[in-house]
Amino acid sequence: MDRAAYDSNIAAVDDGPVSSPFRIRNARVIVTSPGRNFVTLKIETDQGVYGIGDATLNGREMAVVAYLQDHVVPVLIGRDARR
Repeated sequence: MDRAAYDSNIAAVDDGPVSSPFRIRNARVIVTSPGRNFVTLKIETDQGVYGIGDATLNGREMAVVAYLQDHVVPVLIGRDARR
């Protein structure tokens, strides 16, 4: 990688209000490799912005999937993604 990329500084930060909230419209639990601890949660907003995170518990990835699908995802849908 180019050395200049490491020497970059943040030029500006805009912390002004966003005109409308980003509502979570979809949250999807993805098991990428059953038996190998890979559980991914993809959260999408009504504005098309998305985020991806990983959650796991060694040897219990399907328990993590059930927890996310049954308890976390229902609470997320419709919420403001900025909070």
